[in-house]
Amino acid sequence: MVVQVCASGTPARNRLAAVNLANHGLVGRRGRTSGVRVNRPQQNDFESGRERSRLMRYAGMGLELAASIIGLTLLGLWVDYRFHTRPTGVLVGAGLGVVGGLYNFLRAALRLSAAEKPPNRARDTRAGNEHDEEQ
Repeated sequence: MVVQVCASGTPARNRLAAVNLANHGLVGRRGRTSGVRVNRPQQNDFESGRERSRLMRYAGMGLELAASIIGLTLLGLWVDYRFHTRPTGVLVGAGLGVVGGLYNFLRAALRLSAAEKPPNRARDTRAGNEHDEEQ
């Protein structure tokens, strides 16, 4: 939210403006505007971009799952209409959509979870054993 402040230090004209200015740290002593905006600490742009990217990947995974189920079910419906095989095409299409969609969903979820974990450092087992022998 952007608040416009008069740089001359004139007092706020109405109560709502005074409250908005006070909430944003823009009112100095005696109710006069200081003309200086106090910035709130914001999240690092790099971190917020990374978080947004991660959330968009998860949203894309869900949309991909739904699209595969709906798309293959509609394909099965078309097969039923074209070849007069009433419930078979829809059932096979929906089944293939669920299986294929879940396969892609789980594969992507495992890939994302592996990317989020910090790398494992290999421990030197010999150093641990030597330490145990000294005690």
